[in-house]
Amino acid sequence: MEGVEKILKRFKKYTLNKCIEMTAKDLQRLVRMEAADDNGYARCCSCGKREHYKKMDGGHFISRTHKATMLRPDNVHAQCKGCNIRNGNQPGYSLFLTARYGEGKVEELMAAAREVKQWTREELAELRYKFKLEIKEHEQRIKD
Repeated sequence: MEGVEKILKRFKKYTLNKCIEMTAKDLQRLVRMEAADDNGYARCCSCGKREHYKKMDGGHFISRTHKATMLRPDNVHAQCKGCNIRNGNQPGYSLFLTARYGEGKVEELMAAAREVKQWTREELAELRYKFKLEIKEHEQRIKD
């Protein structure tokens, strides 16, 4: 893939942690856009507050400090800044995860967080390329 190669070449200029951070930012933007309607408004996964996706966060159920889950789309969802600041409003987030993915998702994510993950630049480049393609699709859909 030409796009992946281009991202990988750019990643060689940065530390691995910086590459992870760049990929995480794209994922957070993507999940906010996925949650948005065609006018750009999304609901907070924890409290249901409706806001424009640009004013929301991509909130993690399992903290970003856990590398094994930080780039999993099922661990990151559109979240209002108020809930994200308040430790993610875990009770509301848990209910959302169960409603969206079914019983056991919370436990699955918690178990995955205990795994050790060493990201490679190649893996990150592939993920970032995928996220960027999906972001472009949503940019065409959402009327800003």
